[in-house]
Amino acid sequence: MDVDKATETNVVYAGFRKRLSALLLDGLILSPVAAVNFFINARHPSWMIYSFIPISVIFFVYNVFPVKRYGGTPGKLILKIEIRMNDLTPVTWTAALLRCFLTFVWGMVRSVMELSTNYGQSDDRFTSMSFLEAMKIQSIEASPYVHELQKVSNVCFVADALTFFFNKKHRALHDLIAGTVVIVKSPAPKDSVSA
Repeated sequence: MDVDKATETNVVYAGFRKRLSALLLDGLILSPVAAVNFFINARHPSWMIYSFIPISVIFFVYNVFPVKRYGGTPGKLILKIEIRMNDLTPVTWTAALLRCFLTFVWGMVRSVMELSTNYGQSDDRFTSMSFLEAMKIQSIEASPYVHELQKVSNVCFVADALTFFFNKKHRALHDLIAGTVVIVKSPAPKDSVSA
C-alpha cells in the first residue's frame, strides 16, 4: 500500500512526551503482573524458574501481538499514537518482533544470570526475612555479571533515547532497527452531509 505525497506531508511524528507517557501507561497496565512476580521472587527465589516462560509469553503477547494487529501497545493506542513502517504501511510481524528484540534479549540474559544466582538456594532462608532483607541478600549474592549487564542495558537505553532526539522523525534505536516510526493518529475525517 503506497502512501501518496499529500498524506505523507500531513504525518505528525509522536514526540518525546507522548511516547514517554505511553511507555509509563504500559508500565502501569503491566504493573500488577510485575509486582506479583517481583514480590514472590523476592521471598521465593525458585519462583523465577517457574515464572520464566509465562513472563516471557506475557512480554511477547503485550509487545508484539497488539503492535502487529492494532498498530501499538495498549498505552500507545490509548494515547492515540500508532506504530507504522517507515513508509507508513502497517507494521509487519518481523518489525513488531524487532522493536522489542533488544529489550527481550537483555531481559533474558539478566534472567539467566539471576537464575544461576538463585538456583539451589532454599526458599526457607528468605521466607524468614523481611522483604527488604531478602532483596538486599539477593543483590549482594547476585552474579557480578548481573551488575555489569545492567550497565550495558543502561547504555542501550541512553543510545535509544539519543537516537530519538537526533532525527526529525523521532525514531528511537529500536525504530531504526525495525524500520518503524511512531505517528500521531489523525482524526477520522467526518463525512459532510449536505442539507
